[in-house]
Amino acid sequence: MLSQNRNHYAAAADAARNTSATRRDPLYASLAFARAAVAHGAAGDDRRALGSPGQAQDALGRSKPDNRPAWIFFYDAAELDGLSAATHFDLGRSADAEFYAHRTLARLKPGLDRNRAFYTSILGLAQIDQGDIEQACATVEPLFTTAQPGSQRSRRQMKDFRLKAAATGSAHARQWLDNLPAAICEEPSFMPEITLRDVQRNELEPVRQLLLDVCAEVHADQLDDPFFAVDRYNERLTSHAGRDGWEAVIGYDREEPVGYAYAAPLLPGTQWWARPSDSRLH
Repeated sequence: MLSQNRNHYAAAADAARNTSATRRDPLYASLAFARAAVAHGAAGDDRRALGSPGQAQDALGRSKPDNRPAWIFFYDAAELDGLSAATHFDLGRSADAEFYAHRTLARLKPGLDRNRAFYTSILGLAQIDQGDIEQACATVEPLFTTAQPGSQRSRRQMKDFRLKAAATGSAHARQWLDNLPAAICEEPSFMPEITLRDVQRNELEPVRQLLLDVCAEVHADQLDDPFFAVDRYNERLTSHAGRDGWEAVIGYDREEPVGYAYAAPLLPGTQWWARPSDSRLH
């Protein structure tokens, strides 16, 4: 089931690469290719995962920085390196993951603290997978010993690191784990900082991939049902967004999307209007 879900995420990423926004704007195309690489890496598709970062780099080189919406300010060459690190790590290419993680951490924009925490955890995991235990512990120690902005993915990475450190049997790893604060070893706790972003009909294309990704994650256990398949959802999204008055609200925990809702007026003659009237609705 997990493998099937990852394949659905990859399908969602591929669908997003074919939107009008990505065909029109190299920056959106670059982000779509980079996210597709991560999705294919998580699905274990080496060929497609390793081909996408080069396409993302080429598209990024053709993009122009002017007149960008605020939501995409995070994406640049440094973020592409970070997504490449995540791709290589999922494919088991730890040395390459370490290389790209170092590059992104060296030039990540100020203020992207959650991204920095995530890529730091990837760096530590890549180092411990290569047997560099002391350096790995030193890399991730700030994530465990100081207050850090976090997310579900960061918590998963931190838990994975503790398990891998314990599994090494190293005296250094045992001592490092013993010195961690007890509360951290139970479960890191992060308070979300939710912000809402309104999306109008003419702003759909740049966020279409995001909506497809969230759909694939929320309905992960239902994606074999044709109604919840990502391509079918994409068709419905296109149809709904074609109506005047369509709009969406996306919730972000810092830079990470955590959910959304959208709505559009029903057309005259829609079957819903033929249902028995309920006076409580008037």
